[in-house]
Amino acid sequence: MIEGKKWISCFADFSGYGSAARNYVFSLYKKGVPITIQSRNFDPFPPEVMDKEQKELLDYLAKKNIPYDKVIVHLTPDLYPLYLEKGKYNIGFCAWETSRLHPRWVDCCNLMSEMWVPCEYNVQAFRESGVAVPVYKIPHGIDVDMFKSSCNEQFSVGGINNSTFKFYSIFQWNARKNPEGLLRAYFNAFTENDDVVLILKTYLGNTGVDNLKQIRDKILYVKRDMNLSYFPKVVLISELLSSRQILELHKFGDAYISLHRGEGWNIPCFEAGLAGNPVIATGCGGNMEFMSEDNSHIVGFMWTYVSGMGGFNQWYHGNQQWASPNLIDASEKMRWVFSHREEAAEKGKVLSGYIKENFSWDKVSKKILGRFKAIDRR
Repeated sequence: MIEGKKWISCFADFSGYGSAARNYVFSLYKKGVPITIQSRNFDPFPPEVMDKEQKELLDYLAKKNIPYDKVIVHLTPDLYPLYLEKGKYNIGFCAWETSRLHPRWVDCCNLMSEMWVPCEYNVQAFRESGVAVPVYKIPHGIDVDMFKSSCNEQFSVGGINNSTFKFYSIFQWNARKNPEGLLRAYFNAFTENDDVVLILKTYLGNTGVDNLKQIRDKILYVKRDMNLSYFPKVVLISELLSSRQILELHKFGDAYISLHRGEGWNIPCFEAGLAGNPVIATGCGGNMEFMSEDNSHIVGFMWTYVSGMGGFNQWYHGNQQWASPNLIDASEKMRWVFSHREEAAEKGKVLSGYIKENFSWDKVSKKILGRFKAIDRR
């Protein structure tokens, strides 16, 4: 029996796909799985996302010439036809954020032997969209020790006092991430009597000066539209942060909030939860794989049609649905976390423990190995 595997993904990219692909491959390599890789990168000048040892390992795996019987194409489905290999067991691996797939994606998924997705939300969306090949859930994993070696207690931003309660969020500014909804919920939750700040680590399509000005203009638009007498403080971080600095931001913040409209997983929520921070997030999508009422602060929502993403990429369309979070509920949950800090912190500890127990890379790689064995038994 051939035991080798070939994993194709954007290994050098700063994206969620790139980060996940690197870690899946590293975890399988540590398990002794014979594996080779092929890289398809989208950023011609990717930032430094790996240390020297990781780069050397990926270079080694890319040059490794081994027999293999399974090909994992860890990219968006439109690219699958480019990487199908005749006579191999071809596995597509991707995530999506709405209730349905674009018809072109469905066609591409159905070229594969089977599909992997990270969450039950995606399993349902793929099947209901017409994906006829088997669809299996393979969750994301996390380095459960990442905060032990990456913690700088001196991290600071915007002259924020240590006594100020710090909500924070990490996202690209677009309609799916719902920054306007987040601002409206936050502005309505607090008054001039509250020592609080919202830190937004965000960007539009770049990290330049114009990018920062555009974001400030968007925040100003929300303020003018709301016409309140007072707005609690917002601090922007628009420059690129290293992976280590992101971890430091998680330790600096007091509570994470994501009023997204749909997620395949939500890595920042995942990391914030591991850090032990209280997490407030829309109760829809991949984050519900690790969040529950017992360990998090889940914001209610209603379904609505997708809009505002036409300029982002071609795979969103107006008959898909996603979540519209209840902003009043979000304001109340922010207020509760602010006012009940010890109770909120205890919930954060429960979330951290749940993530450590269920989503270590060791456990996730065992799930993948189990799937490989099931394929071999068919």
